[in-house]
Amino acid sequence: MNTKDMEEYLAGLPPGEREEVAKPSLKVVKSPTQAEDAPHPYEAWKQLFWGTGYTVDRYGCLCRVKMGNKDKGEKESVVRMANFTAKISREVVRDDGQDRKMMFEIDGILKGGRNLPVALVPADKYTAMNWPVANWGAAANIIPGTATKDTLRYAIQTTGFDCPKEHIYTHTGWRQIGGKWVYIHGSGGIGADNVKVDLDEAKLMNYSLPAIELTQEAKQEAIRATLECLEIGPEEITWPLLATIFLGPLCEPMRKANCEPAFVLWMAGMTGARKSTITGLFLSHYGSFTGKALPGSFKDSENTLERKAFLLKDTVFCIDDFHPVGTQQEKRRIEKIAHSILRGYGDRVGRGRMNADTSLRETYIPRGLCVVTGEDVPNLGQSATSRMFTLELQRDAIDLDRLTVMQKKSHILADCMAGYIDWLRPQIDELAKRFKDLFPDLRHAAADKAAHGRIPETVASLYLGFSCMLSYFEAVKAITAAEKGSMGARAWELLVMLGERQGRMVFEDAPTEKFLTALQEMIAAKEVVIHNLVVDEMGETVSWDGKSSKENFIGWKDDLYYYLLPGMVYKMVCQFYQQQGGVFSVGQTTLWKHLESEGMIKTEQGGSQVRRVQNKRIPGTGKVVKVLWLKSDALKI
Repeated sequence: MNTKDMEEYLAGLPPGEREEVAKPSLKVVKSPTQAEDAPHPYEAWKQLFWGTGYTVDRYGCLCRVKMGNKDKGEKESVVRMANFTAKISREVVRDDGQDRKMMFEIDGILKGGRNLPVALVPADKYTAMNWPVANWGAAANIIPGTATKDTLRYAIQTTGFDCPKEHIYTHTGWRQIGGKWVYIHGSGGIGADNVKVDLDEAKLMNYSLPAIELTQEAKQEAIRATLECLEIGPEEITWPLLATIFLGPLCEPMRKANCEPAFVLWMAGMTGARKSTITGLFLSHYGSFTGKALPGSFKDSENTLERKAFLLKDTVFCIDDFHPVGTQQEKRRIEKIAHSILRGYGDRVGRGRMNADTSLRETYIPRGLCVVTGEDVPNLGQSATSRMFTLELQRDAIDLDRLTVMQKKSHILADCMAGYIDWLRPQIDELAKRFKDLFPDLRHAAADKAAHGRIPETVASLYLGFSCMLSYFEAVKAITAAEKGSMGARAWELLVMLGERQGRMVFEDAPTEKFLTALQEMIAAKEVVIHNLVVDEMGETVSWDGKSSKENFIGWKDDLYYYLLPGMVYKMVCQFYQQQGGVFSVGQTTLWKHLESEGMIKTEQGGSQVRRVQNKRIPGTGKVVKVLWLKSDALKI
């Protein structure tokens, strides 16, 4: 071995070994390939690299084999690349239904044979070779050198040529596996064996259904427990809540039929009404839940809730404890999260984001249903209200004795859902075809009572969930055809009634209605000043009464119109709602458009433009001002 080769080899050894090898009496450096007859202590590791140009020395370190110059009488030697050796023991694909992330499971030993913990390394981060320190700490050390990292990377990767491969699903809900529909949950899949699932990353492992095939008697017992849930509180609470629970697995066929549910079930009630408790009980159809262990909370970040809503496909996500109190900053944060939830589930959209290189990242779109519990409903305007279906739970409405009995039986509820999903499984494609024809008819029937376009869709979706649940109950002979018909009729009646109530809430949140309500109250309370214009016998405005007032002065009026200063009246209305802890959610221009569309203001056509704010000469002042001409009969004063 020449001097240069000797120096390179010595550089790869720890100091204690370096001095021993560098004794002057040694002319040829012995390598593990030239070792004594004693068995190699790491023979199994050494065999992994046979024929690759790499090996493992007697200390357990990964080395490259350096061939000697035979003409000069040199023998092969080894150059250490790190004080550890490693192998790719398994390739893992983590599949969330949108992205498939390849991971390498890497085993290793440190110099001396100490086992290193298994490292799970994303494939796109493997080549940078920063993962040894990230997973094994400072003990794992790579020998310095320009190309050492890349050489080490290549050597370890040679061990993964035929390593075992594993596919892990990281979401719930329906997937086609091997050409058949399988429902994925925390502990496997209904419809296929050996389905690997990992929901632990998102802390969703409680979404776990029983794997044991149920007998007819066990299915009927579980169904009876589910029906008992309807008795723990008022029908207008328990029936739509149960409809939502059984609507969850129908999201996939409804998505295929272009009628995916697009609403949030909002459970509102004062502290002590037990809204979280009964929601946790009903959610036990999907696993192990209680009112104190719900999968989401308004304490979570917006990103966390968005990710969970995406992973919880074809099931029900519960977000607990909407309470817009505290500091203004906290209030804005919670309302922002509420707005994001309502938009996400109501429009089935996710937030667009960019990578560091300005390329677009995948968006996380909600793929299941959502129940929110809170002490109040968010005051975010008509658009947000139309995306929720509100249930109002009174403080003493829950039968505590029945609730206690059902909490003891809550583990049986998952049996009912497992049987229901197994019953749905062979029908998924057929259900999509049926829903495509049935949904428009249900929506049309509900539209007679609930005028807003979104609410009839919500009523139709909830009824489909309840109806399919009853069909399963009848199929396993837990209820009769007559009972199914009677319960189905009652469910429709309740849902339509609740839809009408939600429609009134949407109307009250309409921008025009909120504007007029605020204006009426401020005028009645004399919080704003409006001067009366005096009109002569010919109908001409000749003067205005009262003295000029700048404080809270918003305009003039006569028998036909209120002539309102647009900026001032809009400012006063916004302040009116802010003082109540709410918000007026539309801008001036949008508000004037709404008033125009409902025929409440006078407008003029100027070419291709509509003038919603027009000039008005004010007698006695000689001034011409731009005002909003609000018709007098719009205000009920």
